[in-house]
This record gives sequence, C-alpha cells and structure tokens, in this order.
Amino acid sequence: MRKQGKILRDGQNGNGLISSQGEKYEFHIETHWKSDAPPQLGMSVCFEVDDAGALISAVAADEAKQKAAWNDRQKQGKILRDGQNGDGLISSQGEKYAFSLETHWKSDTPPQVGMSVCFEVNDAGAIISVTVVDSMAEAKQKLSEFGEKARTDGLPMLKVMSEFVVARMGWWRIAFFFLLLFMWNGFDCVNHNDFFQSLRAVSHWDDGGSLHYWLAVVSLLLLLLPLAWKHALARLSAVLPVVPMIILWLRVFNITFGFGRSPFRYGFYLTLLVCIVAAVLAVLEYLKSRKRKAAFR
Repeated sequence: MRKQGKILRDGQNGNGLISSQGEKYEFHIETHWKSDAPPQLGMSVCFEVDDAGALISAVAADEAKQKAAWNDRQKQGKILRDGQNGDGLISSQGEKYAFSLETHWKSDTPPQVGMSVCFEVNDAGAIISVTVVDSMAEAKQKLSEFGEKARTDGLPMLKVMSEFVVARMGWWRIAFFFLLLFMWNGFDCVNHNDFFQSLRAVSHWDDGGSLHYWLAVVSLLLLLLPLAWKHALARLSAVLPVVPMIILWLRVFNITFGFGRSPFRYGFYLTLLVCIVAAVLAVLEYLKSRKRKAAFR
C-alpha cells in the first residue's frame, strides 16, 4: 500500500520517523530509504507499507513524481508499419504513434512489422526516440507478467482446488495416502525388502503371479476414490490397503512356517497398524454418514 507523508525525524542518529494522516512509521536509512537525496525534516515523502503496516521503502516525493513521469513517458508497443515508405507506425495499448527512421529510430536493426519496441514520448504524446526491445529483456518481462498472472489468477484457483480435495477426502485420508505410499516404498517389511519387493518375491513374479502386486497398487489408488465418487461407500476405500498386507503375511507365513525366526521387520507391523487404524476410521466415518442420512429420512 502506497502512502504520502512528511519526515518528523531524519534518521541520522537512529530510526527515522514519518507522519502520515496521524499515523507514525519508522524507517532505517540503510534499509528503507531509496532516494539519492538524504532525508530532511519536513521533507515530503512517498512510502510503501506491507499488510501489517510496516514500512517497506520510502523516497522523496519529488523523486517519486519524476520517476512516475518518466515511467509515463516510457512505453512499449509493436510496429504496425515499418517506415520504409513514409512514417512508421507503432501501436501501444490501443494508441497509435508515428515515427520516422531518420529522426526517431535509434537501433542498428531496421524496423519490421510486428517487432516489439520501446519508445519515449514527450509531454504532448509525440515520439522522441524508438529502440528495439532486447530479446532477453522481453523474455524477462513476459516471465514477470506470467508470474503476476499466476499470483493473481493461479493462486485463487489452487486454493479452490485444495479446498475441494480436503472437503471430499478429509485431512486424515490425504495424510494416510502419502504416509502409506512412503511406508510401502521406504520401510523394510520382509527381511530387507520393502512391501512391493516382498509381494513380488512371494507372488512368483517371474511366473506371472502379479495379481497381489496390482491389488496393492489398486488399493492405494482407490484411496482417491472420494474425489470422483461422492457416495458414502467411497469412504470405505481406506479399508482396502489392509487386504494386501494380510495377503503378504499369509504368503510369507506359509513359506517360512517351521523355520523358527520370523522374517517380518518392524516396518511391516508398523505399516499394518497404520492400515488398521485407517480402516477403523473409514468404517466409523461410513457408519456416521449412514446414521446422519437416516436421521434426515
């Protein structure tokens, strides 16, 4: 937010102080003062504050006016007529500006139709000089415009999408999805194998017995089912990851029965516990939804 005020303390010995409409704002010469001229008592200044009311930058009012006037005179546009046969023509924000090669064109590169240019105008709006926009500078400007558009248009859309996901799935289900994805790929379940490696090993992967592996993948993806299906049954998708965990336990138990030491690692039991807790929460959530629905009948 931009404001105007006057300097009450110049900041030569400590913090400076600006007064604006009865409010006081402190500033540091090293951090906030952006003018070449030093601050003086009673000097009119333009300054910017953040949402919390803290001062961001301050400049002398005369310098701010000069910069504003300079920015008004500096324009960008595109060439509509190249000036090879008479005056050239530039379009900028719907306005048209005539220029001549002999008087106004300052670049070595000849003008071309559609070329991006920078030009300066006088107080009457007539062109003083025209130069080609540097390709790197133009790319930076477009990137800046894209970033500003993403900030103003993209962030609200992202907020709406995130609110939709949370409303449909709930925080605990989102956390469970990412936690399970990490645990199945990062925790040792059987000996030194993670969950998916263990399933491949006990399901005779080389013989084509990949049913259990894909069952686990599908059960993980179905945690996202509430996003597409609003029915109360979709909430029970969090029960499904327990199934491949039990299948793995049964297959490994049958293979290693009678060998003494269990090959299961703590990662398996911890993951199974998380899956059981999520399954219980899903069932309770489903029953609560059914009960609420029955109450409205």
